[in-house]
Amino acid sequence: MNTETVSCNLCSGTSFRPHLKKFGHTIVGCRRCGLLFVNPRLQEEDLFKRYGPDYFIEEYLPAFGATPESYDLDVAVNRYSLYLGILEQARLSGRKILDVGAGAGFFIKAASQHGWEAEGVDVSETAASYGRDILKVRIHNRKFEDTDFGEGTFDAVTLLDTIEHLCDPLGCLSGIRRIMKKNGVLILNTPDVKSMSRLFLGKDWAVLSPLEHLYYFNQKTLAVLLEKAWLRPLVIRNLLHFNPEYTHDKESGRYRRWKRWHADWDKRPLRLKIQGYEHRDVLRMVEYDGRKRPNGGNGGKPEKGGTERPFLPFKMLLKQSAYAAVKPFFRGDLLVAVARRD
Repeated sequence: MNTETVSCNLCSGTSFRPHLKKFGHTIVGCRRCGLLFVNPRLQEEDLFKRYGPDYFIEEYLPAFGATPESYDLDVAVNRYSLYLGILEQARLSGRKILDVGAGAGFFIKAASQHGWEAEGVDVSETAASYGRDILKVRIHNRKFEDTDFGEGTFDAVTLLDTIEHLCDPLGCLSGIRRIMKKNGVLILNTPDVKSMSRLFLGKDWAVLSPLEHLYYFNQKTLAVLLEKAWLRPLVIRNLLHFNPEYTHDKESGRYRRWKRWHADWDKRPLRLKIQGYEHRDVLRMVEYDGRKRPNGGNGGKPEKGGTERPFLPFKMLLKQSAYAAVKPFFRGDLLVAVARRD
């Protein structure tokens, strides 16, 4: 397999510090901006080999409770409920959406069921064929960079579980901005490299997978990436979701201890309260920005005295402060970001 050496995608830096080595590849940190990424890395044609039929049938479909012949749409709707809620709160002028890195198109199917005119793009021929034949959705089997969508085509774009796989995240986001309408919304998610899972599972955490995950983001580097692509972040939130099975070594003591802790945590009412609070707060921030859009009645300008957050009752502010105090040490696996093209 052929490899290539690259500069930092975020700041074009060329000075790196080794972070860790796994599967014969090194994850480095940029000395200038702190972005973590694989360098040297496999060339694109070898990276794409990872997404063949075996991966699709043995790993991808089971994650959605699907088989090569059938699927359960409720699984997809439940998985993507937050993102569907964000789309409704964003007060967009139309309902045309593109899913980049769509896989088989489960999000497209769920969005279509909620009244969106949805289509997707994905490099996997196996996934795209499943989407067209089984899910009956529209998927373009190619790289996003090879599509020819016109400027301002879509009201919204989603990039779910995808950006960490891309060879050029900044270039992709810049292209996404071009095809979005003014005031359009981008929704993306990606693993949080500062997750508690990484502390418990260490090097064996499956997110640290340099054969497929090329970039590793935290809230700071993700915010800079969006801003460099001229997209305005509305919210970048760590969500307290964990997958205790996401490890490359299920024989280790670390894995067994993490799984026991998670089983106990999963039963606690506090878990549901925190997760509910996080989802509501994301939706609140998007809805607040939506009220400032031209079709929200304020000409797209912040309300007088407006800041980054909507007004909250004192009791809620206290809860928010307590939550913010523990969040740096109690981080889930997932970062969710919503950004707008102004």
